[in-house]
Amino acid sequence: ASDGDGGSKTVAPGEYTVSEAGADLAKYDSSIACVNGQSGSGSTLAGVEVDSNADVTCTITNTRRAGKLTVVKNLEPAGDGGRFDLKVGDDVVKADAGDGDGGSKSVAPGDYTVSESGANLAKYDASIACDNGQSGPGSTLADVHVDSNDDVTCTITNVRRQGVLKVVKDLKPADDGGVFDLKIGDEVVAPGVGDGGTGEKTVAPGSYAVSEAGANGTDLARYDKSIACLRNG
Repeated sequence: ASDGDGGSKTVAPGEYTVSEAGADLAKYDSSIACVNGQSGSGSTLAGVEVDSNADVTCTITNTRRAGKLTVVKNLEPAGDGGRFDLKVGDDVVKADAGDGDGGSKSVAPGDYTVSESGANLAKYDASIACDNGQSGPGSTLADVHVDSNDDVTCTITNVRRQGVLKVVKDLKPADDGGVFDLKIGDEVVAPGVGDGGTGEKTVAPGSYAVSEAGANGTDLARYDKSIACLRNG
């Protein structure tokens, strides 16, 4: 039987049990109410009284239970300072979320979109994985299915993209014979270079020391030195 369907039975006077059965009963909150004033919660009502000539109608009401959809933020590295608004559909369930933060929404059974928004999303590679097996790349995952009684958690992972730090040697005059080791932190990225020599390193976002050391007998004390950095991107 579906909504509005019914059935009847002619019975001798007495007490009867009214009930229902179905594979999906656990997805519903049920109650029974009869026109003779008898009622109860659940899918079974015992002791329903029927007298001679009585026409007793009992209505079984099934209210579909909701599910829950939770969105969790995972940042790599965990100490990254990025902040994001986590969303279910158009609703922000957690604003300004950092690593480990999350928010939930009670939802009717159906399909939902899980997403995030943030000013610096272009600095991250993002993916979404839900514990119901659904997953996808990017900051938006559509059609996440939630059924009655489900408690689905979707984790949005943002991996901070790396940058490139490049060191260039500029000598004046250009034909000067000085030779130098160019360094990022303690690492030599360009050993023994002269004018126009370069070295670079892929680095995680952060602060780094750029320096040089004289090579092959070059004495740094013979030079006036300066460093100027240019951001590209």
